[in-house]
Amino acid sequence: MGYDMRILGDPSPEETLAVEAANTQFREACNTRDALGRAGTTCWRREHVKQVKADHPEWVEVEHQGDILVGTPEWVAAQQAVNTAFDLMNRVEASYFRLNIGGMSRTRDIMRPLGMIHHECYDAAPPWTNDEGPDDESTLDRLKREPRLVWAPEVPGICDWKLGSNDGWLVTPVECLGALKKWEEACEDDPGLLVRVGGECGWWMEWLGYLAEAAQRGGFLVW
Repeated sequence: MGYDMRILGDPSPEETLAVEAANTQFREACNTRDALGRAGTTCWRREHVKQVKADHPEWVEVEHQGDILVGTPEWVAAQQAVNTAFDLMNRVEASYFRLNIGGMSRTRDIMRPLGMIHHECYDAAPPWTNDEGPDDESTLDRLKREPRLVWAPEVPGICDWKLGSNDGWLVTPVECLGALKKWEEACEDDPGLLVRVGGECGWWMEWLGYLAEAAQRGGFLVW
């Protein structure tokens, strides 16, 4: 579980081509791995590793990008290629950003004391219409039908509730710019802030870049 974010505006031709190439690489890596059959598995807990190795003592164990890959050497190498290709897809798709629950919690914890997010005027937001749109409803039509998803008060920064649930919120360009302005002001007051936050949060610079990109392309949706 986590938060999938996607910029509302259309991607550039360059991004589209890069995403297509990365998707092709990922599919080919998956096909290569799948051709090996059930020759390995991905584990997230040491207890699981022990269970798998008990059934397959000849399999090797390799840690890769936070996962524990257990399988034949050929399968492990193939799964590493899949993981690498998946990461490439995420990097080249500038329109997309994902944080797991812990990552978003950490991001909010950094942004809140800096004023980059706020909870101002929550009760003033338009009420939910609770109307159900058609199955093929477009994103823009849904945002028009549910103005609460778009609304934001005239307060610098991003409404914190838009980064706290998967309801399809639109973080507007104005909110993105307000959050970035608050970050700039905080860095002016504390020159060491960037180094500290960047050291504690490995995705922070990417996150700032994503906010800047979204501010130029219509904001971003949070699912």
